[in-house]
Order: sequence, then C-alpha cells, then structure tokens
Amino acid sequence: MQIIFILVLCLFSVSAVAQDGASTAQVPDQEEVQETKTLKKIEVTGSYIKRVDEEAPNPVQTVTSETLQKSGHNSVADVLRETAYTQQTVREDSLSSSGPGVATATIGPFSASQVLVLLDGQRLPKVGGENVVDLNTIPMAAIERVEILKDGASALYGSDAVGGVMNFITKKNFSGAGININQNVASAGGGARSDISVTVGKTYKRGNILGVVQYRDNEELPDQDRSFNRITDVKSQGSGTGNYGSWQDMTVGTNNPSTFCPPENLAPGGLCRFDYSKYSWGIPAIQQANGMLSGSYKFNEYLKSKTTAVFVHRDVQTQLAPAPDTMRIDKDTAINKLGLNTNGDILLRYRIADEAGPRQEDNATNTFNIAQTLEGKIKGSWTYDLSGTYGSYKSTSSGTGYADKEKMIQKIKDGEWNPLAADGLQGSIADTLFTSTKAVSSSQAEAKLVATGQLYEGGQSFGPIAMAVGTSAAYQDFKTEVDSITASKNAYGTVGSFGQGDRNFQSVFQELSIFPIDAVEVGLAARYDNYSDFGETINPKLSVSWQVTDKFMLRGSAGTGFRAPDLVDLYNSASYGFPQMIDSSFCKTESDTFGKDSPQAKQACLSQQRLVNYSPDSNLKQESSIFYNFGFLAQPKKNWNIEANFWMANIKNRVGTLDATYAILFEENMKGDPQAAQKLAALGIEIPRTPDGQLDPVGINMPSAFNLPEENLRGLDFRVSREAKAVLFGKGLNINMTVDHLHMLQSKTEDFPGLGVRGYRDINWRNTAVLGVNRNFHTVRFITRTVSGGDKSANEFAPGEGTLPTFTTHDLTYTYGNFFGGTLNLGVRNLMAYNQPLDNTQFAPSDQLDGSVDFQGASTYDPLGRVYFLGYNYVF
Repeated sequence: MQIIFILVLCLFSVSAVAQDGASTAQVPDQEEVQETKTLKKIEVTGSYIKRVDEEAPNPVQTVTSETLQKSGHNSVADVLRETAYTQQTVREDSLSSSGPGVATATIGPFSASQVLVLLDGQRLPKVGGENVVDLNTIPMAAIERVEILKDGASALYGSDAVGGVMNFITKKNFSGAGININQNVASAGGGARSDISVTVGKTYKRGNILGVVQYRDNEELPDQDRSFNRITDVKSQGSGTGNYGSWQDMTVGTNNPSTFCPPENLAPGGLCRFDYSKYSWGIPAIQQANGMLSGSYKFNEYLKSKTTAVFVHRDVQTQLAPAPDTMRIDKDTAINKLGLNTNGDILLRYRIADEAGPRQEDNATNTFNIAQTLEGKIKGSWTYDLSGTYGSYKSTSSGTGYADKEKMIQKIKDGEWNPLAADGLQGSIADTLFTSTKAVSSSQAEAKLVATGQLYEGGQSFGPIAMAVGTSAAYQDFKTEVDSITASKNAYGTVGSFGQGDRNFQSVFQELSIFPIDAVEVGLAARYDNYSDFGETINPKLSVSWQVTDKFMLRGSAGTGFRAPDLVDLYNSASYGFPQMIDSSFCKTESDTFGKDSPQAKQACLSQQRLVNYSPDSNLKQESSIFYNFGFLAQPKKNWNIEANFWMANIKNRVGTLDATYAILFEENMKGDPQAAQKLAALGIEIPRTPDGQLDPVGINMPSAFNLPEENLRGLDFRVSREAKAVLFGKGLNINMTVDHLHMLQSKTEDFPGLGVRGYRDINWRNTAVLGVNRNFHTVRFITRTVSGGDKSANEFAPGEGTLPTFTTHDLTYTYGNFFGGTLNLGVRNLMAYNQPLDNTQFAPSDQLDGSVDFQGASTYDPLGRVYFLGYNYVF
C-alpha cells in the first residue's frame, strides 16, 4: 500500500508537470516573465520567514554537492565526519542497538540525539524508537547541499534541535540523466567500498521531476586488519571472560582460572583473558539500495504541490566475538561435576567460543518516508505552507552464536558438559544453541501548517516587520520483538531487550523579523509543545544582526531548548549486559588496607566484565537547555570572507546512558553518609556487595537511561576563505583556500548529584584546510585535517600519563571535467597512511562491541587508513 500511495502522489505532481511542459514550454506566460524580474525569496534553515538575503541572524554553514562528489565517499555521513564542525561524533556505519549499518550526525560537541535532521525542511523518521535519524536513508546523488545550523533552534523546530539542525536540500533544477560510479580501496586491506547511482530529472516552467537510485556495497573491516584494533597483549588488553573460563567462590570472592588456561592468557587476579579481536568486526558488511522520487507542480500563485518519497532496503552482516556470560552453579554441582574445591556456590565465567563460534547476525532493514507539501499565496505578501509527512522503519535480524543458559546449566548438573575440562573432554552443548531473532519497527507522522508574510512594509522611522505563525501535530511509536529465549532473559550472551510505546504531541509557534532601523534585524521566536508522555514546554529565542558596513555584520542569539526522552528509554523492557569495569570502591579499600602494590590490591583493581541489570524509567523528564551565540561575518578585502562564532550552552536534566563505573564512583563518594542507600535508591541504583566488600555476582541494578544534572559547554568556530588568481608557467590559475576550525573552550559536566562538576581532557579542537587550484577542466585539491591531542592527565575521571599526540591527515584529489564528456574524480585520503593515536584514558569499553582497545574510535578517526578512490560522473 505504501508503494501505491507514493506513486499516486508523485504521479499527480509529475503528470501535471509533464502536461504543462508539453503545452506551454515554448511560450512563457505573463506571470513567469514577471517572476524573472524580481528577486526570489527563499527559506533559510533556522527561520520560517522567507528572505532575499541568505545571511540571517543565525549561523548556517553549507556543504555543497561539489564537496560531496569530490570526497570520493559513498555516504553523506562519511563526508560530514571529515568537516571540522561535524566530524567529532559522526559515526561510521556501526553496530547500532536498533539496526546495524546506521550512520548518524552531530554538530560540534552535541550528540546525534541533540541534533534535528531534516530533508527539505521536513522531519525524517527515527531509528526504531531511538532519537536519531539514519543518514544512509538519503541518496547522496540527490543532495544539492547540506545546511548546518550551528545554533539551538527548539523555539522553531521543537525537540531534538538543542545543538542545531542539519537540513538536506535536494536538487530542484536537474534536467537530463546522469550516472555516477565510485570505488574506494584501502591500502591496508578490508573495508573496500563501491557505489553506483543513477539520476533522472526534468525541469519545466511550472515544476520539476527527479528520480535517484543508488546502490552501495561496503566490505566489512575485521579488527585484526588494523593494528590499533588488534590485541597485542592478551593479559592486559583481553577480555576477562575467556573460552577456558574462570570461577569465583561466592563466599570468598577470589577468582580462580581454569587449570588449562594458557600462561600467555593468565592475568593477575585469576582471570583467564581472551583475545576478542580475532573474531570481531569494527565495521559491518553492507549492501544497500535506496532511492528518491520527487515531483512538483505550480498550478498558479495560490497552489504549488510537491511530493517527495524516499525508500531504502539494506542488508547488513555483523560479527562479534563469541558470547561471554556468567552462570551461577550450586556448591554440590561445582564439587561433584566440575571437580572444584569450593566453600559455596560459584560464579562461572565462560565464553562459548569453541561451542558456538563468533556471534554472527544478518539484518534486513526497510525505511520509507513520504512528504507532501502544498504552498501558495494567501493575500498580499502572505503565503501558506501545508505539509504532511509519514515515515516508517522496519528491521529484522537473525543471529547465531547464542545458547540457552538454563539448558547449559542443566548439562553441567547432568554431567554432560564440563567447560573447565581439558580440550576435547568437555562434552557438547550443541542442542542448547539457538538462532536469535529480533524485529524492530517504528513510525512517525506529522502535519504542519505555517503562514508567513509582512505585518508592516516599513516607513521612514521604522523598518519592515515580517511574521510566521504555525501549528503542528505529530505521532511516534516503536515496537521491538525478540525470540522466546531472549524474552525470558535466558540467552547466553545478551541479545537485546524488547518493548513498545508511543507518544503524540502538538505545538504552536511564532516568529517575528523586525527591522527597527535599516541595518539591524531583530528576530523573536517562541514555541509551545505539549507531549503526551512528559508534559508541556515553552521555548523562546531572541536573535539580532547588525549590518555595520557593507563588509561587516555582527550577530547574536539566545534561546532555550528541549529534547524529549527516547521512546526506548521510556518503554523498553529490562535488559542486562557485561561491561568491562574496575570496582574503584573495593580497589581503594584494598589499596588503603594492604598497600597499592599488594597482591590483594592488584587483584581488586583488575578490570573485569561484570553483570549489570538495566531497567527502563518511564518517569524520565525532558532535557532542557539554553544556548547563547555571538559572531560576525566580514569581507575585509575582495574575495576574502571570514566568519566566527562564539557560543555557550548549558544543558540540564540531560537524558543519557551511563556506565556502571559512575554508579560505583558515586557510592564511594557517599561512604560514611547514613543516607547513602536511600540516595542511591532515589537514582534507581542498587549495588549489592558480598560481606567482604566485593561486588555481588547478582549484578548491579540501574536504569538504562538517566536524567543527569548539568553540562556546560563553550566553544569557538571560525571559517576563513579566499579566492585568488595566479600565473604559473604562463598559465592562469584560479586558487581557492578555505580553513574551518572548531575549538572547545570548556566541557564540564556533573554526572551524579554529589560527584561535583568534572572536566574532561576530550579532544578540544579540530581543523580542516582546503587548497584548490583550478584551470579550465582541471582541479587539484589538497586537504589537511587535524584533530588535537592533549594532556591525558587533564581527564579528571580517568587520568592517564603523557600526551595524546595531535593527529593530522592529508588528502589529495584530482578532477578532470571533460573526460569522455563526463567528470573524472580520483584521489587518495590519508595520503601518508598515518595510524590514529591510542588513548589509555578511555574507560569502560562498550558492551555492545564486547570491549574495545583504548582509542577514540571511528567517530573521530577514519579506521580505514589510506584509501584510494576513483569516480566517474556522466550526465546525458
């Protein structure tokens, strides 16, 4: 039905365009002639009020289609990661909890859930109840430009715009047919990528039609293929849960390794560690087909129709290390069946590597989104924009490498399986293995009406006043279903949680643009939202710009924002995991009692995988924020352009997940407080301990998401560009130079009440410099990207030693614009094949990835290393 609905709406607009083109294309009517004589007003991201001048009081950075094409990437997320302002946390295709292969985007230091993503000004569907949009939904060949609003915008757009907005603008004036082919090959092997896209379009006097189809094929990248992902010392870097196993007497708490643990795997404290990097993939294999079909038609000045439909089918193959888990075995079984000398029940740590192999998952995802817009003139200068959008996301997966824990324990009790026995003598658990299944679905719909026009045309003493008013209503839902073994929490090696929920919300909003004098524009905006699951919120914003001279503009803004909690955080079922962590409280106790170099302290301070039980919190509050921005635009000389912005953000009730390490740290700080247990319970945290002070194997209990107290961010970003002409060997050259810089001046946060505000050594600046030289059909670009290092000891949570080095890469590209009638694009990314730096201040590796080597990761650095790319684009 969805496909039929798309075709009906698109064909409605397309057929009208075709009829208009056939009957009137040769003779422009009076209305069209008049339009060519006036400057067309456009809508700029960050404002509903249409304007002739693209420079508004809000800072907007643009990434052009030329930048996308010449990058050699086959995903817009990869291109954005390489810009100075968005590269900090734009993820590579990753192992998302709701759907593998998802790529998300952020702006500056703000997370993907704090950034609103639009397609031609309309919201895109979220991923399975999470608060993020999959950028892989959008075919790159359809994009004309990306407008990045570097300012809080909840006063206009509502939730998710705490840290800004990314608006993907599609092509409007493409006529003809084009084909684009790209191939990427990494010199270190693995991760090869290829794509092909076909674009067909036609622009008529009264509208346009556009169709884009893209297919991309990304090869997996095993961790073993990169030195920084590879385990080199199993004792210190490996997982504490291995395939030879270890056990803990629950009355004593001491870890005991398997008798058959190889010496190279045996770590202090009795853990037999495991090299998971031999099995895991850092980036999955992806095959994806996606497309876009759009059509618009202008009936008259009172009615213009536009329909856009986007659809995606993606197949993803992922691989994680064999499943780790723990089993509680009663004393009699431990003694009589496992041959152990124990005083009580034991906790058995084991990884089913030999029995089940790595965890492999096949995932199929289908995403669909349609937007219908009607716009036109009301009366005088007033226009309307009525839009409706519907989007759906469906993901199904099946995985191998899992077992039924209850049946495994029964096998031990029956004497049919002994995981601590010598190789070949353990027995079999083949009949306990099962194929996990998971189905995730979500949908959202929104209807929006906006009217905009002039309230006052302006006079001698006061300038014009323009206004936009609007209202919207929206609905979101999600549902996750899993197999019966996973639902009963009996899967050995956690597979995932399940649940379902929905919400609806309504809003009204208003925006004013006032020119009290010719050179000054004042913007006033406010929005009221009413959510069914957390209540009401009102968010205002003030923005001011002053055109001091023709070549210098000052601008600033202040506004509040909010973000609604994710549906999965509110309504998912309870789940569990085994994150790697240090019991800092017990470590300190043993160090103080026996000395930090004692065997007791060394064992207590070991990093181990520990059971954590997570539960949803239906009482999560909205995240609230205030954002200040001040900057300027300048053109000191011809062909010189400078833009700079200083901004501050304060975020309260931050909605986010936390590692259990924070909970233990909080517990340590609360020692001696008679209300400690009650204060922990108020946060939904329970940390059971054995009589000797160790973490109880029953696991830590905590919410899957928290309302965290406060975060303070300050930063500076600027862009400098210059165009020039030069002569080399008697040949005239056009030279373009651009520098983009983001500098974090402050990043402080309070993770729990009572822990105090902490600062982090996080990467505090990044820079992208581009030098382009052009002559006729030839263009050479040299790109340098730098990510700052820093003093590791400055990380107040997990101080390290030494300095993390600054990391710089260089790209070289060449474009020939008349290669057999098309455009040839070739180049090398990371020309010198530099490896990313390691950071030993990282803590608590992700349970999703089953532990990770301590490096910043694909969100900051491209793990592929040196990449050669070749592309060809031909327009018929």
